[in-house]
Amino acid sequence: MVERHRSEEFLALLDRVAEGTEPGTPVHVILDNVSSHESVEVSRWLKERRDWTFHFAPASAFRINAVEVFFSKLSRQRLKQAIFNSLDECVAATEGCAERRNAIDARPFRWSRKPDDFVEAWKKGRRKLKESAS
Repeated sequence: MVERHRSEEFLALLDRVAEGTEPGTPVHVILDNVSSHESVEVSRWLKERRDWTFHFAPASAFRINAVEVFFSKLSRQRLKQAIFNSLDECVAATEGCAERRNAIDARPFRWSRKPDDFVEAWKKGRRKLKESAS
């Protein structure tokens, strides 16, 4: 866990992932629209790795972002109205909640649709949007 979430920390994470990835392997990273994901340094890092592609989730689509769903649940179930006497207590409570969730709820996610299905659905939606706008 890192205390700050700047480009520097994000790049350190990307470097760790890149170290464990076979060269030439296509990597697709789905991100939310946080400024640290779109900095000049991150753009430079990405340009040097042609096999990597960043996909940004729409700002209005927080419900499909698994991280946002997790933090919403964490906030409601553990942090809301909690009183912590130190940052260490807060971190311990957060980590304990995550560990319990992983022990009870965690399971692999398996895509049931092919990427082409999503592309076609997106194209169909765009066509309908254009038709309704004209």
